[in-house]
Amino acid sequence: MRTPILARGLLASALFWLFLPAWAMAQEFEPNNSCDTAQTETLSGSPHIILGELDPFAEQADVDFFRFTAQPGTVLRLDLEGQPTGAGDLGDPFVGWFDSACQLMAFDDDSGEGLNSQLHLVVPGDGLFTVGVTNCCDSGFNGVGQGSYRLSVTERNSIGSISGLVFNAETGVPLSSYEPPYVVAYLNQCTGTECTYGVADALADAHGVFAFLTDYWGQPLLDGDYQVSLRAEGFDEFLTDIFTAEAAANVHLGVLGMSPKQYIGSIGGQLRDALDGSPIPGIVPPWAWVTLSTCDGPQCFELASTSADENGQFHFDGLYWRVAPGDFWITARADGFSILESATFQVGRDEHVDIGDLHLAPFPVRLGELHHCEPVAGQTCRFGIEVSARTSKRLRAEVWSTVEYVDYTRPVLSTRFQLGRNGVANPAPQSLNLASGETRTVMFELRIPQDAPAGSWVCATIFVGESPFAQFHTLAEQTAFCATPQNGVMTRVPDKEVRMRQRGKQGK
Repeated sequence: MRTPILARGLLASALFWLFLPAWAMAQEFEPNNSCDTAQTETLSGSPHIILGELDPFAEQADVDFFRFTAQPGTVLRLDLEGQPTGAGDLGDPFVGWFDSACQLMAFDDDSGEGLNSQLHLVVPGDGLFTVGVTNCCDSGFNGVGQGSYRLSVTERNSIGSISGLVFNAETGVPLSSYEPPYVVAYLNQCTGTECTYGVADALADAHGVFAFLTDYWGQPLLDGDYQVSLRAEGFDEFLTDIFTAEAAANVHLGVLGMSPKQYIGSIGGQLRDALDGSPIPGIVPPWAWVTLSTCDGPQCFELASTSADENGQFHFDGLYWRVAPGDFWITARADGFSILESATFQVGRDEHVDIGDLHLAPFPVRLGELHHCEPVAGQTCRFGIEVSARTSKRLRAEVWSTVEYVDYTRPVLSTRFQLGRNGVANPAPQSLNLASGETRTVMFELRIPQDAPAGSWVCATIFVGESPFAQFHTLAEQTAFCATPQNGVMTRVPDKEVRMRQRGKQGK
């Protein structure tokens, strides 16, 4: 039954009926827990409000249905509110609408404010539709949850248009969608302070003028609250204040200025060996790699990474990497060198900063040129590496190689074993006794199996450790090669691919 707004005494009641508002209010009553037994309502005002409750004391989980009669073609908005906005204590409202045959046409969970639900519909040709009320996420409308709620059915009217003019806030030049910076305007519908429902987008002409005339589906724009977002390459996003578009109104937002993004000019420097001052290249061994990092409050993160060139030089272009002004530091890595982290430095807008030389401390051992072999099934592969002492005194060390073999056709998928000078026949490490700056080439042998199946692969890695207990004092390692059968032929995996895989595993 219908219950008017609460009035105290005859005078209040008389005043209520004398100044009857445009909206109407009703009370939910049982039984209405199926589409066939829906409570009958006639839209007599906008919004039409129903106060109800999913009964916690019902014999089975409660769900409420309301059947409405309205003018065909009318656009309506359904708002189901509960605890999120204090309209009731239903925790996560869930609403849907059905046609006159009780066929579910659409449902919604959280398009309203907070966890409230909001749904638009066009009244069908027979003027009949039914609204179902439940709690998330009962898309079958079988009943779940409990609590009080407020259901509002509001008639929506079309507006004329929403338009504006966008320009560069620094230069005053209009921004266009047909040339850089390719500005685009987006229209979002708002519920309360949330403007997350995209309605339409529009392009700006050569004079910076944009206009919204219809929504994404070519339908008229409806009255309500909106916000416009402007986006363009190289500019900060611009958001208008939330505004109300009345029925039949043409809303002009005026002149909207977008601010160009602020980027640094560039950051550069050079990596050098701390022992002899020589440049550390990045496109050949020892594969120098540089990372640029910054902090935003308590959050610190990497912005960009690059290899050093053949002269150890590196360069970060602010526009290319979209680096905003701030405080930065450089982290430099190279095979055979300790990781170096620079001091923090500041770079301003359009500023070009050369931080100079960064000296990386070498490990006691440098692994130089690899002596590759081309692995051939059924034959012996001889491979090795140059080992150089990078200490101020003699280096006593041991060198060994491990091989990892993966074969998915075997009961044990992978195995690892050690090689020596003569392969597995003598896997003992080879001893080194090098003067400072001395280099020696160490060789190994590995016989490749004849029947390596497709999909298997083999990788050999060389290690150098300082004596005594070299295996517990590893100084350097280097992948010698990786190979896999392709079309019946053992093929070596390119070094660059191997390095990228290793860098990915190490988080570098």
